[in-house]
Amino acid sequence: GTPMHISDTEQGTVALTVSEIKESTPTLVPDRVGKYVIVRQVASGGFGTVYEAYDEQLHSRVAIKVSRYQGDTAVNQAMLEEARLHAKLRHPNIVRVLTVERQSDDGIYIVMDWIHGQTLREYMARCKLSVAQSLSITQQIAEAMHYAHRVGFVHRDLKPNNVLIDEEGKPYV
Repeated sequence: GTPMHISDTEQGTVALTVSEIKESTPTLVPDRVGKYVIVRQVASGGFGTVYEAYDEQLHSRVAIKVSRYQGDTAVNQAMLEEARLHAKLRHPNIVRVLTVERQSDDGIYIVMDWIHGQTLREYMARCKLSVAQSLSITQQIAEAMHYAHRVGFVHRDLKPNNVLIDEEGKPYV
């Protein structure tokens, strides 16, 4: 997306306003999920949809994962259990879960840290990685997965489209 500016005030630098976010991303689907303003859809798969969103109270961007099966109690329970386990993970290469919230239609959604960057697939298409870079990324992903497996968390869909690379080249699963 287009880079968004940060405003300076007497109190210092402040986060983006909601109108600034909306102006920079005209295609919003939906407008809100809970208290979060949806900026844009970033991914969609068999299980659900991930959105970039904005928390107006904390003035920060977050990622929101919404299940495709909102009315299904069993799926909601599985998603809740996954989020509870994921929230306990503390690793520098694992995206942090911030909270799980309920929607009015008996659905739940997971709120996670927003990683500003691109997928590993996009990164590999744009950059010619050296052997050293490839090994470093692979090692960091492997260490994150090893840690997750040791505490009982299994990713189940590890692939280049589900690994994020931030602006410094650090991978996240």
